[in-house]
Amino acid sequence: VSAFTQVISLTVRSKITAECTEELNYVHMLNGVLPNSIRCVAWASVPDGKSARFDCISRSYRYYFPKANLDLDRIRQAAADLVGTHDFRNFCKLDITNSEPTFIRRIDNVTVEQLNSGHDLNSKNSGYEMCELLVHGSGFLWHQIRCVVAILISIGQGKEDASLVRMLLDIEKYPCTPNYQ
Repeated sequence: VSAFTQVISLTVRSKITAECTEELNYVHMLNGVLPNSIRCVAWASVPDGKSARFDCISRSYRYYFPKANLDLDRIRQAAADLVGTHDFRNFCKLDITNSEPTFIRRIDNVTVEQLNSGHDLNSKNSGYEMCELLVHGSGFLWHQIRCVVAILISIGQGKEDASLVRMLLDIEKYPCTPNYQ
């Protein structure tokens, strides 16, 4: 899994005082200790107690996959059932350390698009036509997007019916999470 435009919170020391208003170069300092595959591109000071994780009002996931022989219309049909406020317990891995879990999340939008031929991911040398699944919502559960993608790919391959998403959202009828591998 790759993360672009990831926002995190951390507490750092500051050299700002009444006499000195110039701050340390945190971007340079962080990039000096991070592996080359992870880069800090900016930072911002926020009030004490603010959390990028817990104060976030929405999140987006972009998931890229090869089109292969997938039926994107079937995937779009099934993905549309994800939109709204639902109990997503059948679309995640359960966190057994959480004694009072809540599985209610809001999905605002789901799109599935085949990327145009000029997109960087559609390399002429790879031979793959790539697609993008974009999910925008209030927040996500542990492995929720991975589980959603697995189900949608199975639907796109014709291995599952497009109604599977709607069925798994019916918690009274299907109260147990499928055994995701």
